[in-house]
Amino acid sequence: MQCHRWLLLLGSLLGVSACAGTPAPGLSYSVAIDPAFTTDQTEAITAGIESWVASVPELHVTYAIATCKSPDPDQVCMHPDAAPPDMSDDIVGDTQPTGDDGSAVLLYVDRVEAAFPRDPMKMLQQTATHEMGHALGLKHSATGTLMAADVQNQASTITPADIAQFWSVRGK
Repeated sequence: MQCHRWLLLLGSLLGVSACAGTPAPGLSYSVAIDPAFTTDQTEAITAGIESWVASVPELHVTYAIATCKSPDPDQVCMHPDAAPPDMSDDIVGDTQPTGDDGSAVLLYVDRVEAAFPRDPMKMLQQTATHEMGHALGLKHSATGTLMAADVQNQASTITPADIAQFWSVRGK
């Protein structure tokens, strides 16, 4: 018991969770936005990134248009993917953790444009914001939040519940 208390104290001093065995996600990230995105797509993606920074002022994110094959620690690589439209599948993005708090994000731009022809950039921004949430360590959550699993159940912007989840995965 005494050792357990010492580990908890040490973990809290170092900013990690001693019981979990892995550090909590950080507060500083860099994002590489693939140059294959169009100008409009890049603007939608950067707006999604900036919405996280505005919603969580302690979060520091830098981004640049750059190629990225294998994310470094605390880096997110965003890539366009031309997955064919499939109206039976509403998946318009995918985030794969790569270890060391890095992630590779695929945004299915053709699916977004086919499913949301009136305002595809608004949906791409929502998708980029949602997938950035995954890159920040968030999981799918309740209907009415940005992090809801199904697009039709998602909020279009970051909600207080999304911010609460952000802090929860960081142990706060």
